[in-house]
Amino acid sequence: MEKTLSETENDLSRLYPVFKVEELAYVQNAPQGSAKFKTNTADFIVRETLSFEPEGEGTHAYLYIEKTNTNTEWLARQLARFVGVEAKEIGYAGLKDRNAVTSQWFSINLEITDEPDWDEFQLEGVKILKRTLHRKKLKNEPIKVCCFQRHVQWFLIRCCHKE
Repeated sequence: MEKTLSETENDLSRLYPVFKVEELAYVQNAPQGSAKFKTNTADFIVRETLSFEPEGEGTHAYLYIEKTNTNTEWLARQLARFVGVEAKEIGYAGLKDRNAVTSQWFSINLEITDEPDWDEFQLEGVKILKRTLHRKKLKNEPIKVCCFQRHVQWFLIRCCHKE
């Protein structure tokens, strides 16, 4: 059975025609180079730095975790399950890319439970780099800076020479 475009699809295709990139006009000249970005997870690295230094004492465990191919919210739920608290007791300063190697801070409220042995927290692609304590839950705002590092797999420059 041959597919036909509906009247709406026909109207849309007239309003929004499909172009190939090669057919587009450029303000100057066509690009003279090309590159390939983010071909694997390690090509994109994110490092989070807080706007404050955790105090080293308090009722909230602060963990600086490196994660690879791991969603921030999923990891927060795994931490909650490991500690035996609800997910709302886990804090983090923001969502980081899943398809990357990211290092970010998490906080865990220990007011209702004992601090676990963090060496027993084992997940593939997850490594605790630092741990300390602080008196408050980590909220969304206190990131001082996120450093992004992108690896370029290859870069090709086309050179043309007129004589």
